[in-house]
Amino acid sequence: MVKKDHPYHKKVRNQFKDDKIDQRFDLLEDAACTSSSKTHGNKRTLPLYTVMNKQDLCWVDMLIFRKKMESIGVIIEIEESDIGPIHVCGKYLASALTSYYDDGVNDKKYLVDTLFIQIVKPRKTKTDKNQEPAMAKKWKIIEDSINQIIHINDCKITKYRLFWGTEIDGTDKIAFNSPNNYSLYDEIISHMNKIPD
Repeated sequence: MVKKDHPYHKKVRNQFKDDKIDQRFDLLEDAACTSSSKTHGNKRTLPLYTVMNKQDLCWVDMLIFRKKMESIGVIIEIEESDIGPIHVCGKYLASALTSYYDDGVNDKKYLVDTLFIQIVKPRKTKTDKNQEPAMAKKWKIIEDSINQIIHINDCKITKYRLFWGTEIDGTDKIAFNSPNNYSLYDEIISHMNKIPD
């Protein structure tokens, strides 16, 4: 069951819209990211399935498709409440075990050289707003470690990036930060412009 109230998911989605990511790429959103009643095929969720037993292992928050290849180029997962290592790694692992998206109506879209992006909401602290969140060191270890093992076992996800979104005071805007100083939009654009092997 999809929860109706995901304010951070919606803020991330609105930031993508403000920055015109949804105009540049074919972006699908889970119901948690939008207040729209728009469905994808017969679903309002974005389930990813395994090839072996055709089971959905996870529902992700956003997908970006490669139009020409009809494949999934980017998976985006937003963590609004549980941002600890077990939950963050678990979301990645469940997606890494899948092979395709199926909306129940249109042709399946397969993961091909897919970038997995995880956007986490840092817990609010009383420290300086420009300071890195307390979890930043752990998030760096997670990102670096996943990228070291990502090519094991012919995984369809070939790159992992983790960002935290800092809400800008007095606005609905979010600034995306990375433990390894990556730019969220540069990572999406360069990956989507790359021709998969």
